[in-house]
Amino acid sequence: MQNLEVISHHVATLSAEKSALYDTMNIPASMYAKEYSWGSVLMASKTAKIDTFMFFVHSGTTLPESVASYLIPNQEQQVAQTIALNIDLGGGAVASQLAEVLQEYPNVAIIWYGHTRLVGDANRVYVDEQIPYSPYRGETLWSMEENSDDFSRMRELISAETVGSFLDDVSQLVAQHEPRTCLYFHSYDTKAAGGRATKTITDSFDSNSLRPAGMLFYENPQAIDRPFITAEHRDEVVVLISQLLSAIPYLETTGRSDVTVDEPYKAAESLLTYVGTLIPEAEQLFFEVRKDLFIEAPEDTTQAVVSFMLQAMQLLSK
Repeated sequence: MQNLEVISHHVATLSAEKSALYDTMNIPASMYAKEYSWGSVLMASKTAKIDTFMFFVHSGTTLPESVASYLIPNQEQQVAQTIALNIDLGGGAVASQLAEVLQEYPNVAIIWYGHTRLVGDANRVYVDEQIPYSPYRGETLWSMEENSDDFSRMRELISAETVGSFLDDVSQLVAQHEPRTCLYFHSYDTKAAGGRATKTITDSFDSNSLRPAGMLFYENPQAIDRPFITAEHRDEVVVLISQLLSAIPYLETTGRSDVTVDEPYKAAESLLTYVGTLIPEAEQLFFEVRKDLFIEAPEDTTQAVVSFMLQAMQLLSK
């Protein structure tokens, strides 16, 4: 337990230095919130039927006690540094803004994964990619290549005790609420950004020099009886994305004005695999927005992103 307390202290200090947006999730009194064993929170209306799940899985900072106890003694500060360096602050900021307006959308629920992405990414198919050298940043214990073999051995432990528990609970939540749609704010790295390219994904985009990110939309075919993604939907969402980009001056500095949509988008790893397993016939609509741009974005920018997410959800629910 001592390892975990020391790591948590260091993470809190480092994260506070990195951005004031860190871990600002506040749960309004009007909302129902339930914390699960996997360190996550389901946040939703107390009364309405849940129709949509919104997942945020890369913004947490906690480390399970079982994983902390496995770590090399006296390395707590290095591990904490790696956790802090790789926090998805952009996603965290968007989730926090969404939580503030969630009471206006009683059919929407947030599922917030509280553990560090170093744990959440342990579901990758190949052992040597469980806690890979890239895309994680920092010359720290978790990211140094010479330590990769040691941490790869943690795969079974992490999968069973943290990721496995998360999936079990998500499965139960899907069965219990039968949501029509699941939305997942997702990012991945490309080689040019210093990260690990994902085959068949980066090849389909013309922005290899960027670090793309976006939102993925899922349909639960058991909840409705019509096709989810149609050409009309795709065109309407492209227009909506264009409006989002043009409405946010903060994004103009990137020189990124075009919008790409890939339909359907079949992913091979991360939460997409799990949602795809739970909802085998789901089609996904992907759009490209650089989530890392929101790390230092002003509040009105994150509000605009939240507004876009909710508009897109309503559009696809027509």
